[in-house]
Amino acid sequence: MNRLTPTRRLIETSGWTELPAENFRRVPSFVTRRPQLFTRKQHHATRYLPIFSAMSESTHQRHKPPVALQRARELIVACAPLRSQVNLSRIVRAASCCGVQRIIACGNAKIDPKIAREGAQFVELEVHRSLFPSLKKLKLAGYRLVGLEQATNSHSLYKYSFHRRTVLIVGNERHGLGDEILRYLDAVVEIPVYGVPYSHNAATAAGIGLYEYCRQFPEG
Repeated sequence: MNRLTPTRRLIETSGWTELPAENFRRVPSFVTRRPQLFTRKQHHATRYLPIFSAMSESTHQRHKPPVALQRARELIVACAPLRSQVNLSRIVRAASCCGVQRIIACGNAKIDPKIAREGAQFVELEVHRSLFPSLKKLKLAGYRLVGLEQATNSHSLYKYSFHRRTVLIVGNERHGLGDEILRYLDAVVEIPVYGVPYSHNAATAAGIGLYEYCRQFPEG
């Protein structure tokens, strides 16, 4: 009677394909402590573990064409005065990747093209002395003002339903959004944080907020 080893039985009953010898690597028995499917004769010998791969057919594609939008984005990003031009440049790059065409900034705002890359060409940057007058005009124009900030009575970003015509307002890296602006907003959303240092970098937070909006309006 030709008895099957546990390994052979597992292969034949599960529909797996047996791998050729070159797909196995030799490892000492102490590498793994969990029970293995080996015959008694093999049990104390050097073990051979299969190298399983995803067998992916994907290849790197640089500068893959963007996803076409069915309509223009009606999202505007507004930034409180930022301490770092690097953060502003990163926000410009992320906004451009999301199809956002307009960013409002304050103070001595400049874009570093090495960081913003092609985003500097496709995003219109408006620079004002202060943020509040611009927000008042946008609210009168029918935009909903949503602050990205940690605050009392805020909504979780992942449970908040954005309006299509929205201004996403990003606070200063250290001081966030001032009380005057917070009182004027229609809503405040914050990103859940599961560890220290308690909050994300301003550019990172803006990117997360941008992509949540895009997830809710994938066609524009």
